[in-house]
Amino acid sequence: MDVLVVNGWSRFNRGDLAIALGTVALWRGNPGIRRILIRSMDGRTVSLSQLHEDASDPSPWPEASSATPLQGRLLEDVRTVASWARGRGSRIRRGSAPDVVLSMGGHYLKAGSTSPLRGELRMRRLLSPLRDAYSNDIPFAFWGHSVGPFATPAATRELVQLANASMSFACRERFSAAALEGLGVWPGKVEMIGDPAFHIEAPGPRALTGCLDHFGLRRKDYIAVTVRQPEGRISRPEVYRRYLTAISEFVRQKSKETQVVLVAQCTGPTADEDDRRSIRAIAAQFEGNPAVRALETLSLFDVLSVYAGASYVLATRLHSAILAFVSGTPAIGISYSGMKTPGVFDQLGMLDYVCKYSELDASWMLERSAALESSLRALSESICAGVEATKATGIELRDWTVSRLSNSVAS
Repeated sequence: MDVLVVNGWSRFNRGDLAIALGTVALWRGNPGIRRILIRSMDGRTVSLSQLHEDASDPSPWPEASSATPLQGRLLEDVRTVASWARGRGSRIRRGSAPDVVLSMGGHYLKAGSTSPLRGELRMRRLLSPLRDAYSNDIPFAFWGHSVGPFATPAATRELVQLANASMSFACRERFSAAALEGLGVWPGKVEMIGDPAFHIEAPGPRALTGCLDHFGLRRKDYIAVTVRQPEGRISRPEVYRRYLTAISEFVRQKSKETQVVLVAQCTGPTADEDDRRSIRAIAAQFEGNPAVRALETLSLFDVLSVYAGASYVLATRLHSAILAFVSGTPAIGISYSGMKTPGVFDQLGMLDYVCKYSELDASWMLERSAALESSLRALSESICAGVEATKATGIELRDWTVSRLSNSVAS
C-alpha cells in the first residue's frame, strides 16, 4: 500500500520536521506499507532520504531574519493564499494518487491565534487534500493532531464532516479528543496517541558525543532554553515583554549555578517562527558572560543531541520538550497555544511542570526547576517509561489503522 503523508512541515521548523520523521519512522514499520511520500508545507513531495537530508541541514531560513514580525505576518497571509491556490492545481485524483492519504499531526486548527484570513485559508489548505481524497473515494486518516482554538464555523463544520468520513482521527492528547467529540465527531472515530515525534530515535552515544564536542558542551553540565517569537494572541507587546523579562531573570539566576544554552529551534519559514529574534534579545543582556550561550544554527539532529545532553530543558517550543523526553531529559513547558503542551505533558505525568505563556513569571520557573533538580533521576526514569508506553500505543493504533485502510483499498 502506497501512502501520501500531507499537511505539512518545513525543514526550518525543527518541530514540524520531527513530526514528519516520526510519522514516517512509525508507519514504515508496518509490513503492509510499501512506499511513503511526504508533501511539505511548500508543496514539495519528497522521499524518506530527502527528509533525512533536511533533518541534517542546519541552514536557517534566509528571509526570516530580515523581516519584522508585522512584515512576517503579512507575508504569511500572502503565502497562505498562494499555497492554497497552488494546492488546487495539484489535486489528488484516483488513478494518479497513492492508495491512501494520511493527514500528519501538528496543531491543526489554530485560527484563534492568527488573522481571520490566515485562519480560514490555512484550514482550506490543510483540508484540501483530504477533501480531494473523500471526493475520489480514496481512504484517508488523521494522525497525531491537536485541535483548537477553533477556526471559522464553516471550516470547523468541514473538519467534522471529513473526520467522520475518515478511517480514524488519532489525536496526540486527550484534550483534543474531548474537543472533537464535543463538536460532533463520532466517538468511534476518535483515538488517542502520543505526538508522532516520540517515534524519532534518541541520538546514540557516538552522535551525542560528536555533537556536544562540536558545540563545546559537556553532558549534563548545562540547561537548554527555547524561546519563540510572539504570534497572534500572544503578540501583545506587554505580554511578550513580560515573557522575555521572566525568561531573562530565570537565565540570570541559573547562570550563577550552571551554563545556560539558548537554542534557536526554529528559524522560519516566517518571521513569526524565527526564534533568533527572541534569543538575541535575551542574549544581549548577558554579553561577556561565559555561562550564557546562544546556538542559532542547528539541524534537527543537532537539536536532538543538545537536548539529550542537557540536565533539563525550559521549553516554550512544545517539541523542545518532546525531543528532550525522547532521550529521557526532563523539561519545563511554557504553553502558548491551546492545550497541546498541557496535553502532552499530562501523558507523561509532568502536568505540574507547565505554565501558561501569559502567566509566566521567573519565580514559578525557579521553583519548578528546583523541584525538578531534586529528582532528576526518578523523573528521567518515569519519562523513559512513559515514552515507551506512548510509542507502544502508537504502534498498536498504527496497525489497526493500516488494517482498516487496507480493507478499504481492497474493497
